[in-house]
Formats: sequence, C-alpha cells, structure tokens
Amino acid sequence: IDRDFVRIEEIINSYKYSLREPEEDQLFSVNIEKGDCGWNKDAKLMFIGLKGKKTDRRVKQNLAFLVDVSGSMEDEWILTQMSMAAVASKLGEGDKLSIIAYSDNTVTVIRSMDCANKQDVVDAILSVDGIGGCTNGSEGLTNAYDYLQENFDKEANNRVFIFTDGDFNFGITSEGGLTEFIKKKRSTGIYLSIVGYGRHNFKDNKMEALAKNGNGNYSFVANPYDILDNLWEKLISNLVTIAKDVKISVELNPKYVKSYRLIGYDSRALTQKEFNDTEKAVDGIGSGHNVAAVIEYTPGEAKEEYSSRYVKKEAAQADDEFAFIEIHYKSLENENLVMTHTITKEELNSADSKNMAVASLLAAFGLLVKNSEYKGSVDKEYLKAAVSALGGDPSEEKPGSHFRIIRSYASK
Repeated sequence: IDRDFVRIEEIINSYKYSLREPEEDQLFSVNIEKGDCGWNKDAKLMFIGLKGKKTDRRVKQNLAFLVDVSGSMEDEWILTQMSMAAVASKLGEGDKLSIIAYSDNTVTVIRSMDCANKQDVVDAILSVDGIGGCTNGSEGLTNAYDYLQENFDKEANNRVFIFTDGDFNFGITSEGGLTEFIKKKRSTGIYLSIVGYGRHNFKDNKMEALAKNGNGNYSFVANPYDILDNLWEKLISNLVTIAKDVKISVELNPKYVKSYRLIGYDSRALTQKEFNDTEKAVDGIGSGHNVAAVIEYTPGEAKEEYSSRYVKKEAAQADDEFAFIEIHYKSLENENLVMTHTITKEELNSADSKNMAVASLLAAFGLLVKNSEYKGSVDKEYLKAAVSALGGDPSEEKPGSHFRIIRSYASK
C-alpha cells in the first residue's frame, strides 16, 4: 500500500459511531471517551465525536453532475454510474439536475431537468458515454458552475458533484491553478462534492485542494460497498448543509498531560492564524453528520510549554478542566459563530467506551498500513487480536465491512 494514499482520519471516520444527538439549542454535540493505547503502554487515548444536528426540512436540490469520461476512467465506469444513481435516487419533483461529461471537450447531456420522473433520470445517467481522450476538467468545471449560476435557486442546495480520478491533464492542470479557480467560485453560494475513483492514476492532492477551497466535501469509492459506506452515509448527508467552514481546536491541560498528538489529519492541520481567519476555506458539515478524532496523550505534568488556552496559569491549574474544545463555523447566512466545550476530568473518567474500542482499532490499522513512525507495537497479530476482541457485530461481518477488511489484511 502506498503510504501517501493512506489517510488515517478517513479510516477512523469511515465507521458509523453511536453519538449523542445535539441539545435543542446546540448545532453540535460533543462526545468524549477515554481508553488505553494498545501500541504505546505509556500513553492513553481520547476519542472525540461531534454530531451535527439532524434536520428534517426538505431542501430542494439544484445539482450539476460533472462526469469524467476520459480514458483513465474506463476501469471505474460501473462504479461511477452506480455512484451517480445513488445520489440521483435522493432527487424528486422540483429538484433540478444537469449532467456534463468531459474528456477532451465537454458535452451537455441534460440541463436543468426536473427529476419528477425517475426513469428520465436513469436514462440520462445511462446515456453518458464516450470513454476516452484526455481530461479537460477545468472546462467542465467552468460549465458546471455557469449552469448553476444561470439557474441559481436561493431556496435550494446548489451543488456541483464531480465524479473523477482527478487526473486533470488539459486546461488548468496544476493544484495551485485549480485552487485559485475554485476559490473564486466560493462566493457564488454553490457547494462542491467530489467523488474520487482509481488506484493507479488517482490525483488525491488535486481533489482535496478543490474540496477544501470550494465549500466542499470529498469521498473516495473503491468498490460497491464504499457507495453505501462512504458515499451514501457521509457525502449524501451533506446535501443539507447545517454549517460552513467548520474548524475545530482541541487543547489539553498541561497540568495533566505531558504531550499529545492528533492521529491523522496531517494535511488538514491549521496554524493558529488560519484557525482564527474567518475567510479560511475548510469543510462544511451536513445534517446528522459525524466527525471523529482520536488523540494519543501521555499523562503527567508538562513543562512550562502552554498553548494559547493555557498561557494563563489559572487556566492550566484549573482542577476540573482536562481539555478545551473550540469550534469555529459559519451559519448558512455567513455569520461567524463559535461554540466551546470544556472537558472535565469527571466527564472524561465517567464516559463509557462504546466507540473507543472501534476507533482505536481503526487508528491502529491506519498507523500500520501507513507505516507511521508512531505505530509503536502495532503489527498484524495486534490487529487480529483486536478484531477478535470486538467480534459479535453482525453488520461488521458483511463483505466490505471494516472488520473483514482488517482481518483479511492481517492474514496476508
């Protein structure tokens, strides 16, 4: 496995955790759990799970499917059609759909079609063909955004879906050029969702740059099971956005923690300046969406190396404060908002561990396949034992499930 393709945070977030619903007056709930670190006897783990408020409101959809039909997509074509069908199955009367196919040139398959008739939608998806040629993705992006801007509906979710392996090799091709292009489109109020495919020619960096800078989110599909797990559960939930540009800061009290590190999220780390910058483009969160993180920490008192929260001595010495979470986000009306949550020692010590066992297994799996310098004592035997200890979940014994994938990897 190419370690550059391994994103431990995505492995951790691929599981559907059991998280508490937000309180009536809150947009997010904060779920905390503690556990032992199986690969480092001197450390502990803290699980943090955020759950977005679920809304039942029906939001009209105004979507543009931008479909890569270049030669590099040939092996991914069935998965691409299945993915388009999965998204389109959520559409109905009053929803609008455009489909643009691109390779050397772009072709408009349908434009602003009402989705009342499901068969018309299916026929439109099946009519996308012409695999071959190079990849003029920038021309396709321009057309997709132009279509939605011309038919913009302020009462709808106006969103471009890109289905691609990310190999933009004609038109704007550089990561920097694509980033600048998509940044200019953020102000239009159009969201972006990217569905990525492929193992050999996949341009992960370009897809992440587009998603991060375009009011976007990004999912990867490697097999039909991913369409249910990654695409259906995660990305389609974001058809109803509840918060934009969500940034999360976690600081642990140096009175109780010598050192700590976030597992994964290497390419998503922000400086303090970027965290406080209200114009910094990052991911949004959709209705009922979960975000999970695992922090490895070493108990004990740190030397006088306080972070921004704990520069003040009184904050560091607070007897009941173990950690502090700060969430910056924008409302749908672009109002800058902040939510904070103080984790007390009592909250941490009294929390159950229903999610921690799975989260720590997925973190260990990610550390091993990435061959991380922090993997400690994790090896294949460790994974086998950890999966066996978590046996008994019928949903995790299906083909493509987390446990079966890890068990198969550990047995080779």
